[in-house]
Amino acid sequence: GHTNVGKITAAAGAVTIPDDVSTVHLNIEHDFTRPVGRATSITETDERLVATFAVARTRAGDDLLEEAAEG
Repeated sequence: GHTNVGKITAAAGAVTIPDDVSTVHLNIEHDFTRPVGRATSITETDERLVATFAVARTRAGDDLLEEAAEG
């Protein structure tokens, strides 16, 4: 996958998906004091983790979605 520090690779099963995925937060600039969303689903396939997030309907949430769309 891609992160703020570049591409990373992890072995299948290396990441533990929590039972309550809503505990996984989406933060501005990885700053836990600036949350803008939380996971609604996380699944592992043979090739990757796939996560879906609910994002706040705020200017910060809109900015985050715009930046994600731009890559």
